[in-house]
This record gives sequence, C-alpha cells and structure tokens, in this order.
Amino acid sequence: MLTLCKDLNGMKFDELEDYANSLERYLKNEVKALEERHKEQTAKMTQEQKEEFYDYSSDDYIQLVESFPQTLRVSLFVHCYSTFEHSLNELANTMGSLRGIKITTKDLRDEGIMRAKLFFRKVVVIDFPDTQLIWNEITTLNKIRNCFVHKEGYLSEDNAKQIEIYIADSNGALKLVDDRGSKRIVIASEVFNQNVLKAFETFNGILFKTLLADAKN
Repeated sequence: MLTLCKDLNGMKFDELEDYANSLERYLKNEVKALEERHKEQTAKMTQEQKEEFYDYSSDDYIQLVESFPQTLRVSLFVHCYSTFEHSLNELANTMGSLRGIKITTKDLRDEGIMRAKLFFRKVVVIDFPDTQLIWNEITTLNKIRNCFVHKEGYLSEDNAKQIEIYIADSNGALKLVDDRGSKRIVIASEVFNQNVLKAFETFNGILFKTLLADAKN
C-alpha cells in the first residue's frame, strides 16, 4: 500500500513538473513571436517611427515579459503547494487507516502541513522528519504561499525576516520590489517553481523512506 502511495505521489509531482516546463516554453514562445511581429511591422519605418511604435506597443511587451509570467508562476506555485499539502494530509490519513485509527487529520485543531505533521507525530506516532533542513525550507514556502494568497504578495511583519533570507539565497529566482512603500514578492525566474517541486519531492522521498522502514519493524 505504501509503495503504491509513493508511486502515485511521484506521478503527481512529475505531472506538475511537466506542466511547469510547458508553461515556461509557452511564455518564451509568445515573447519570441511578439518580437518577430514587431520586427516585421517596423522593417520599413524610420528610426523616429520605430521609437514611436515601440513606445506605443510597450504595454504589450511588458505584459508578456513581466505581468503574465508573474501571474502564471504565482498560480503554479500556489497549486504546487496545495498539492503537497493535500498529499501530506492524505498520506497521514492513510497511515492512520492502516493502523486502525478512527480519527483523521480533520479532527485536529491545526491546519495544513502542520496538522499533517501533528497527526504523524502524535496520532500515528511516526518519526516525522521535521528536523531535516528541507522541512525548514517548506515552512518558509508556506509563509510565501500565504503572502501570495492572503496579501497579494506583500510581506507581513511577522514573517518578513525568514522570507527575506530565503529570497537572498534564491540566486535571483525571487525578488523583493518596493511597491508604494511596501515590499512585494516577485517570482523573477522559472527556477523558483523548479526548486519548489524539487523541495517537495526531496521531502517526500525522506518521509516515504521513514514510513517504509517503520512498516518493516
């Protein structure tokens, strides 16, 4: 049963990775197509006409290069996180069911990944790998997700320091921009979601290894 859960879980994240790659290819192709259209349209223009044309068309370019990628990458990130959170809770409930436990994660007071962690530790009584560095990264992703979902990407004072450290170490995949005096998170590169999926897959690998070892005892 656990091996099946592991395989199904892996398939979910493989599909998300394929989708992420397709999304980025689409964005790049759209930018390239726009640049080629502009090149054709301005081929016979004077330099002054070209400057006027590009000034007039700049909004279209900004949308494709900045606005659309940010919107799509944020949506993908939130979906990836939700998939991880749901899978973690479902796995916790599966483990409970295998052990004849009648309650589920929904019967606990906590929420999201913290509720799953509590269920693993206190109900199923398994050595949940929350001391691993990768879990610290995931809790930071949780805070970033909350900023996007609840704050439109703006930092909150209660989680700003942890997120700022993560962004500083992201090699430009995430950036903070000043927006009307507040700090707002921007997903500046496709690398961010690639790293997110890698973090989830790494943690799942550690967790399933723990569960399978426990099942043999």
